[in-house]
Amino acid sequence: ALPSQTFLEDAELAHYLKRVLRLGKGSRLMVAFSDWEVAYLAEIEALSASHVQLLVQTPMAAAPLKQFLPHIALGAALIKEHRWDLLLQKTTELGVRQIYPLKTERTVVFSKNMDHKMSRWQGILRAAAAQSKGLYIPTLHSPQALDDFLASASNVSDKNTLKLVLCERTAKADGPVPMLVNVLRPWRQQWLTQQSEVTDPVVSPCVVAMIGPEGGWTDAEVAQMQQCGYQPVSLGSRILRSETAAMHLISAVLYECST
Repeated sequence: ALPSQTFLEDAELAHYLKRVLRLGKGSRLMVAFSDWEVAYLAEIEALSASHVQLLVQTPMAAAPLKQFLPHIALGAALIKEHRWDLLLQKTTELGVRQIYPLKTERTVVFSKNMDHKMSRWQGILRAAAAQSKGLYIPTLHSPQALDDFLASASNVSDKNTLKLVLCERTAKADGPVPMLVNVLRPWRQQWLTQQSEVTDPVVSPCVVAMIGPEGGWTDAEVAQMQQCGYQPVSLGSRILRSETAAMHLISAVLYECST
């Protein structure tokens, strides 16, 4: 059961509510409980410089809030800080579920002060989820090498998961890389057909998407991912920055695969 009263000792949140949104005692707002993925109307009972006390009231209508979105896990090579921050922010607003920061052969940024970085990144995710009125904050995993991620890929996907790697060319000379939409649409139809044939259907399709660093994937990395079942896909002839490609890819998956 959800608590009827919630006490939050959070000076940053208190400042935001009081000084930015100009809220005070008696003001009503939406509160999302990420652990349960539910949202409630709440009323501010007390608001000081360091804490917020809320009276949780009625649940919000689920239909306009909880869309049946694809479960998207994003494996993204680390890029320069300000661009990485943008990637985290925008993919969270779009509804990504899990984010795996990766170290690849062409990764040029890999900070040693990772505890501080992770804390700051979590703050970006939290703010982006609040901005977009999301019901959950994505799970941010600790940075790891691509090899380690692929070795533990069973924790991310199963046989029904669509695994995509965004790249300009495949490791083999087997023709051009297929467009993303030409992979998504038949997979989506196949997934719907499979769900109609089982007694306990899955609510949302699952997609794992891999985005490379500034210099792109090496041929060896693409070959390694193909061996692990990843389908190379292209977004077209334009060469996009990593953070732009991530937003483009996730938006396309949401458009094609939302239920």
